[in-house]
Amino acid sequence: MFAVLVLFAGLFTIGGLAPATAQAGEATELLPVSSDGSELDTKTLDLLEELSATTESSGSAVAPGTAPVASPYDTGAFFETETGPVASGGEFGTQTVIGNDDRSRTTPTTWWPASATVQMTMLNNSGQRIFFCTGFMIGPDTMATAGHCVNNADFGGWITGRDFIAYPGRDGTSSPYGGCRAVSFHSNTFWTVNRNREYDFGAVKLDCEVGNSTGTFGYRWQSASYDGTGVVTRGYPGDKPNGEQWVAYDQIRYSHTRVLWHLADNVPGNSGDPLYAYRDDCGGPCALAVDTHGCPNQSCNNNNPPYTSHNSGTRITQEVFNFFQAWENL
Repeated sequence: MFAVLVLFAGLFTIGGLAPATAQAGEATELLPVSSDGSELDTKTLDLLEELSATTESSGSAVAPGTAPVASPYDTGAFFETETGPVASGGEFGTQTVIGNDDRSRTTPTTWWPASATVQMTMLNNSGQRIFFCTGFMIGPDTMATAGHCVNNADFGGWITGRDFIAYPGRDGTSSPYGGCRAVSFHSNTFWTVNRNREYDFGAVKLDCEVGNSTGTFGYRWQSASYDGTGVVTRGYPGDKPNGEQWVAYDQIRYSHTRVLWHLADNVPGNSGDPLYAYRDDCGGPCALAVDTHGCPNQSCNNNNPPYTSHNSGTRITQEVFNFFQAWENL
């Protein structure tokens, strides 16, 4: 059963998705793609087109989060005696500590939504397990993250074949919710083909329903500005010991159509963090964006603000909202 679903004006046309302007060799349509080898994720496309036929734009919509309802041992997650990921150095992203480092560690992590924040790990080219990105649960078996965390040119595209394991609510060497492997990775053509940072979002379908024990983040979109909205970003930064979850706070400084800019500190490894606020209409923690980028070369300046002076995330627009809803329902 779909939650509240809406349609971005002009995104869909009869029989498919509307074209967009692109350079030669670039994608001209915003289409769902997955790691199963197909260029077009037809299941997601079918769900998106179903939404286009049944919903209308209203200026905003909310998919509420859910509190934990199940024991971690009843979700299909696996529990292992080893400590899990042991290496750093494979972190994705270009986020930045801006000015003083105002981050603080979250421990324990067995409370919502720290529990629904996920450390992403995989094997590097040397066969060593590394932690490299962050994600956040939006459904029982669905984790949202950055597009470059699931499809990255430096790794030849999709991060398949690297024994991906997600550890929700990881706390140092402790994995209170166990681990889950990936069934499939998902993103969109404007990211996987065009590498357009405004569409840097994706998702992972897991082989367990760990979101029932961690709880899930809500998420929302609105056409109005978020400027001045207090926000939180939490995740697994690469400059801290393995498994440590850290949090930072700020407010939305600039609202772009597809990007939200802020000064909360984060570093590579935080890519895929939820940039969230607490909202009654969302039932608590509510993602407004997926944290993805920082200052160029991790060096901030005022040459071209906010691009060179702020960290930023891919805004959850009506398009992104509908993709998340469709991926949840695969």
